[in-house]
Amino acid sequence: MKRSTFVFAACLLSGCENTSTEHISWEDLSLSHEAEVSIYQDTLSFCQTHKKDPAQIAGQKVLMKPLCNKLKSNHSLESFKQLVEPAALKKKSYLFFNKPSAKATAYYTPLLKGSYDKTSIYNVPVRKKPKNLVQIHTSVFDESQKSIWIGMIKGQKIVPYFERAEIEQSEEDVLFYTNSLVDKFFLQVQGSGYVSFENGDKKLASFAAHNGKTYTSIGKVLVEEEELSLENANMFAIKTWLKNNPSKVETLLNTNERYIFFGWGKDVKGASKRTLEAYKSAAIDPKTMSYGLPFILNTTRTVDGIEQQYILRADDTGAAIRGVGRVDIYAGEGELSEKMAAYQNSDGEMVVFLPRPL
Repeated sequence: MKRSTFVFAACLLSGCENTSTEHISWEDLSLSHEAEVSIYQDTLSFCQTHKKDPAQIAGQKVLMKPLCNKLKSNHSLESFKQLVEPAALKKKSYLFFNKPSAKATAYYTPLLKGSYDKTSIYNVPVRKKPKNLVQIHTSVFDESQKSIWIGMIKGQKIVPYFERAEIEQSEEDVLFYTNSLVDKFFLQVQGSGYVSFENGDKKLASFAAHNGKTYTSIGKVLVEEEELSLENANMFAIKTWLKNNPSKVETLLNTNERYIFFGWGKDVKGASKRTLEAYKSAAIDPKTMSYGLPFILNTTRTVDGIEQQYILRADDTGAAIRGVGRVDIYAGEGELSEKMAAYQNSDGEMVVFLPRPL
């Protein structure tokens, strides 16, 4: 009794959350034929790569192998709709009877200027994965553990890797140079970006590794320090603040200890190793949604206030993308995509697809 009272009191302070799903009909979704085919094809593709059950769907452990085996022998959209049931994600808490089931932001692929050599203009190093960085996959030692530890070898020990401020003091492991510390930082936030060189080359800098440190949002830091309001803490506002406060840039950026290393790539790929598609791919928390699974997100585009339905696939993740219903939409490249990434911040409703009992 005392334990329940304590949990309830804690939930009153923090807003404990209860997540569930509510089955709905395909007719209620009112999807176009193309959208249904997309969901069907993504599920088939998932079945081709899915190795171990259970999968994660909206925080639930779901056995997918029976469905996948059925789909092999019943290879049509209509049979798929008979085997799979749409389910609306529902959230409740002790503070709110009903909550939006999803939170939507967006990210994009930026374009930077670069040089292979250090010059007076191009003097900001973008680094490749260091040779002394090691990754320890704990599942190798214990199959029940799925963590990845990042560190480096020091003597006969493996110790945590350097923080951002320490890495920035080094001139080693440089992939290329760019002309803006701020642009490099936001390249690291986005995870990949195109680099335009003076000789006409255009190459893709792709995520290669990180230093294992915790991600800290510099926008959140600026809000906490009352430099920006919560409503105005978008990417453009943050860049303007950085431009107007050059003496404080380095200190602010170093509050985010996580550091991203890059390598050259051909396609913009997500953590799932799949090529990302604009307004089709999304970053999710893989602990709550397995890579490759389709879902629907109904939300509002913050940039213009238009209500939008997205048919998305779980292709990627990010350090700030945590929890059930947290969605980061991949917006592609270009000026409009940059605006989408800068401003998108909205509540939404999420629909997932669950196997019917067989």
